[in-house]
Amino acid sequence: MQDKATLGTRYTCFECSCKFYDLNRPEPICPKCGVDQVDDPAPDSRVAAMSKVKEAKAAAKAAAKKAPKKEAPAEEVDADADDASADGTLDIDDMDEMDEPAAEEDDA
Repeated sequence: MQDKATLGTRYTCFECSCKFYDLNRPEPICPKCGVDQVDDPAPDSRVAAMSKVKEAKAAAKAAAKKAPKKEAPAEEVDADADDASADGTLDIDDMDEMDEPAAEEDDA
C-alpha cells in the first residue's frame, strides 16, 4: 500500500461523485468526467452551511428591525424573593435559619 502523502489530496467529484486522489498534481481533475474540482460551487460543506446560517440570522435581524417594538411587562416582585434564589431553591444561609429552633418563651 502506498503512503497517503504520495497520493495527494482526496476528492469527491461534485459532478459524478467519483472519489479520487489528485496525486499531488496542480489541478485536481476528475479522472472519470474530466471536471476541474477548483470550479466546485460549494468547495467545503462547512462553508456552505455557515453561509446559510449567516443568511438566516441576517433575515431575522432585518425582520426584527421592521417589526414594531413591544414593551415587556414589568415583572412583579415576590415578597419572599429574599428567602429564595432565582431558581426557587433556598440558599444555605436560609437553611441554617430554618434548622434553628424558634425561641420559646416560658410562661411559667
